[in-house]
Amino acid sequence: MKLRERAEVICFKWPRVLCDLRPYVCFPGGGIDPGESPIDAAKREAMEEAGRTVITCTVAHPPTVQRWGETYRMKWQKGFDGGHTYWLTGSTSDAPADTTHEDYQPGFKWHLVEDVIRHLKTEIHGDWAEDVKVRLSILEHQVASHRPVEVDDTPAKLSVARSLALTLHCADNAPN
Repeated sequence: MKLRERAEVICFKWPRVLCDLRPYVCFPGGGIDPGESPIDAAKREAMEEAGRTVITCTVAHPPTVQRWGETYRMKWQKGFDGGHTYWLTGSTSDAPADTTHEDYQPGFKWHLVEDVIRHLKTEIHGDWAEDVKVRLSILEHQVASHRPVEVDDTPAKLSVARSLALTLHCADNAPN
């Protein structure tokens, strides 16, 4: 199976994510050019497709392999049977910096992460099901990492915490 090396970047400005929702959820991404790293490809694709400058970019998920349907192969990726995709997350400029590239798509906007997750959950079927699951996993991980930390602040727990802090303070200040 001949695979096209690809990179896709999911960019956040919490609690929003940059994507195009028409007709399905799409994040900036595409083929990796010869000699280009996945991160450089993700940055280039974000500029070409969304007009955004990527500020930070890190690996978010291990690479995956997709088998593409005949229609997609014939229209977009002649000569390839599927893709080997590198999944990245990052942050970008707020507004498009450049809208002149031929691949620029004005549909890329900032959407609430929860809304994008709801859209993706309706797309878990067909040729792209595995890709959709990866996108969902990345978004759900971001949601989980932004939840406030739960603190047990019952009087008994606070009393124990204060006692421990006082004990440590006294121990640090005790004469040698």
